[in-house]
Amino acid sequence: MVTMLFASCTTTTTRTKNPTFNKPTDSLQVDLNKLVSCEGINLAGREITTNGKTSSELEIGITNGQNIPADQNQMDNLGKQIAVVIKGYRQNKN
Repeated sequence: MVTMLFASCTTTTTRTKNPTFNKPTDSLQVDLNKLVSCEGINLAGREITTNGKTSSELEIGITNGQNIPADQNQMDNLGKQIAVVIKGYRQNKN
């Protein structure tokens, strides 16, 4: 009697990948503060590889933001506006 067992494994690795900008980050902070008044904005980039497929993500943290909309649609719109500003500063637009 021969028994065969096949197991599927998912391999995921994550590494820090800091964003690179084509303009000074001080200018980015000024432009972002026009959209949302806050103490600071932190950017954390990651590159995630799962089973050989790589994706990148950028997490945006806003510290002590003021006048943040409570409505989900307005919050989504603010997020899109922030993303457009940051994308304009990125060296790699992808």
